[in-house]
Amino acid sequence: MAMHTWFECKIRYEKTMENGMQKKVTEPYLV
Repeated sequence: MAMHTWFECKIRYEKTMENGMQKKVTEPYLV
């Protein structure tokens, strides 16, 4: 559970960096 949450945060962070502040990624990702 904790690892899944960490992965979600990591993906959100990377997506945000890719898109910059152009788009906020809030949708959950299933790994």
